[in-house]
Amino acid sequence: MAPGDPQSEATETGSNVLLRGTWLDGVNDDRCADLLAVDRTDEVKVLLITITMAPRTRVRTVDSALDTDPEEVAVITTDPDAGSTPGDSAPSVPGATTVTTTRNPGDLTGLGVSIMDRFSDWESDDAAVSVCLHSITPLLQYNTLDEVFHFLRIVTDEVASAGAVAHYHLDPTAHDEQTRQRLLPLFDRTEDVTTE
Repeated sequence: MAPGDPQSEATETGSNVLLRGTWLDGVNDDRCADLLAVDRTDEVKVLLITITMAPRTRVRTVDSALDTDPEEVAVITTDPDAGSTPGDSAPSVPGATTVTTTRNPGDLTGLGVSIMDRFSDWESDDAAVSVCLHSITPLLQYNTLDEVFHFLRIVTDEVASAGAVAHYHLDPTAHDEQTRQRLLPLFDRTEDVTTE
């Protein structure tokens, strides 16, 4: 692919992409699938971090994105009905190798620990790592902007140091301009996804 091509840039190791758009239509999910499909689809581990959407829905996105089954699909999800300890077992999700829950979307500490644990488990593996966080918008409903900024800074730094590829969904219509601008420096690039 030519330099500057969005798909080419998306597969660079250590990249963090902010994907701005609503998820009420299929366009956002289509681009999510594109970003998950790193070059080495025969040797990829996928980490899906889902805040309020059902894990099964996110796993279906992976199924549509990759030509071959990934080596591993790990899901980290927030669940208000889960137990009080981060890492409590969650119901099995077809297509997912492991599912980890944290207490709720306001538990950024538990969420961060689960993410770091997953990266630690995979650090000695040669497989490519592709990450999707869906979505920043509910995180901002349960936490302050400063808290979410700090959390995302830790996650994006970990992605970069691990040589992984990650994208983060955000519904720009749900946030004011100050919030959107505050988050931009955390990402290597931004994509706006629209139906037009």
